[in-house]
Amino acid sequence: MTFDPRDWAGLMRRASASGVRDGDDGDGDEDSDAVGRRARVFGREPASFEECGLPETMVKHLVENVGFASPTAVQARTIPRMLAGRDVLVRAETGSGKTLSYIAPLYSKIGGITPRVTRNEGTRGLVLVPTRELVTQVEDLARRVGRPFHWVVTSSIMGGENRTKEKARLRKGVCLLIATPGRLLDHLRMTESFNVDNLRWLVLDEADRLLDLGFEEDLNAILNEIGRRTEGASICTALLSATLTPGTARLAERMTDPVTVVVEPERDDLEIVGDGDGDGDGDDEGGMDVEGLKRMAKIMAGGDRVRMPEGLNHTAVEVSMKARLPALAGLLAGWMQGSISKAIVFFSSCESVEFHYKTLRWLAAGGKGKVEDDDDSVQGPYEIFRLHGLLSQGERSNVFKNFAKTKTGVLLCTDVGARGLDFIGVGATVQVDPPSDATTYIHRVGRTARLGAAGEAVLFLQPKEREFAEVLTEKGVCFKKGSAAAMLDVLGGTEDASDRDTRAFADAPHLHPASQRMLRRLQAKIASDARYDALAKDAFRAHVRAYAAFPSALKHIFHVKRLHLGHCACAFGLRDAPTLIGASATKAALKRARDRAVADARASKSKARDVRVAKKSKKLARGAIDRRPIGVDDAGAT
Repeated sequence: MTFDPRDWAGLMRRASASGVRDGDDGDGDEDSDAVGRRARVFGREPASFEECGLPETMVKHLVENVGFASPTAVQARTIPRMLAGRDVLVRAETGSGKTLSYIAPLYSKIGGITPRVTRNEGTRGLVLVPTRELVTQVEDLARRVGRPFHWVVTSSIMGGENRTKEKARLRKGVCLLIATPGRLLDHLRMTESFNVDNLRWLVLDEADRLLDLGFEEDLNAILNEIGRRTEGASICTALLSATLTPGTARLAERMTDPVTVVVEPERDDLEIVGDGDGDGDGDDEGGMDVEGLKRMAKIMAGGDRVRMPEGLNHTAVEVSMKARLPALAGLLAGWMQGSISKAIVFFSSCESVEFHYKTLRWLAAGGKGKVEDDDDSVQGPYEIFRLHGLLSQGERSNVFKNFAKTKTGVLLCTDVGARGLDFIGVGATVQVDPPSDATTYIHRVGRTARLGAAGEAVLFLQPKEREFAEVLTEKGVCFKKGSAAAMLDVLGGTEDASDRDTRAFADAPHLHPASQRMLRRLQAKIASDARYDALAKDAFRAHVRAYAAFPSALKHIFHVKRLHLGHCACAFGLRDAPTLIGASATKAALKRARDRAVADARASKSKARDVRVAKKSKKLARGAIDRRPIGVDDAGAT
């Protein structure tokens, strides 16, 4: 029997045909676990937005138009303190509503200034985030939340966008600005008309990621420049993160007596240290009290267990490299037949994302002909997208918007998609390549189970890597054991299997008929397509390089010498392991495509500018002719 890729496509079509699961067709009764999850995120007695101190017009807009009925726990504690002008240091699990906790008070304070602020007064509020996708997401939420304050001009600047247009917007004036650090520092230094003299609110979102990406030097330069321009004026600063690290402690040293908000996963309330609002006898000059300082020292040192949404189910699946791709295909098909219509899948490299993107689209298309690489969707009910750092800014923006809008689909990505991004309806994440540390695991799985909802987090591990699950368990992750054979059963092929065969498939998933058929068909496809073969080899090399880059603390689990190169090659549809030496043709091609897109955009804008200049010159010439005195010809003679 040969594998027919239409098998997988058919599964996906039948699953999608059963209807998109929007969560609105139930009987309205939540189970006790769901109620408990919402109670933990929203608080046992959630405060109203009015009690948080937000103006009535904003409260009405949030409830009636944006869809926020009541504040989450972190919002209920953070919003009043920012409205009071206090510095806040927030550590809360992913999906707890941190973005609204600073966007709402920013609009409330800036929009409440009398007389009304005008854009020529410059930037009043500044939000710094680590990635361009997060800039887009925060700006979108800000525009929806800030509609009652239409005079508060909101905009963004980020790498990859047209710097000249950004400069023009900054020259006109932006009241609330969302930015990435590198581009912001560039404009602070090079754009003379960029006015931050009146800046009074500063937010550092995903602060640990800002530091992970090497922005600490830029952040210090930005803070120093802002301090110089504001001449020491008091600035309300908020630092938010799902994890607090020694690096964020250095940033916190610049804050003035910060209120520290920590979401405790073991409890249903929040712990506030260093609030300074009580009537205790502590030393006022010391900022936080002694217990608060001890608590923060423990948090900064990473001594606490990791914090994740309570409604998240963690599953570790032991699967050999040979069976990895078929198991992923079966898992996605199974979810589509169940209650999960959107999922995010993580890989370690851009090349691996590109390979699996092409392969899953080939499967979803029924294995018909060649699949073009310049289209981010699949013809049919189930859409597949990819996101990584080598895509142009335009492509990344389109992927972000389209995946957010789609009803059913899967996003394949690197860790570019692991931080801060909030996609509606994502029910699961799959980590095909294990993360390099517990913090990365937290942020990857945090793309689902947001705001008290349930979610699935699946981690693929080779048999020799099972100890990594124990490492995460020590950090507080409670894993269930998954079955790769059950995932493969979704693809069929075991109808006539004996009990003995079934047990054998459970112990060695790569022997499963569905796995065998799919890999044989894939190997034949790749062998007949030179471009596909080059992509598979590049993905193989990138996987090995990423494996060799695991930190020393995990080398006893993930060591490149323990990697079976033949099995690894099989995972990428190769019959033999290629040489590890050689540059990545895929990466080079992606870079060329990105540079070409940028060049084409610039050429198009230049051409449009030339057309505008020509039209204006022609119009001026006609005007000059019309204004000549009667009886004067072109030579000026009468």
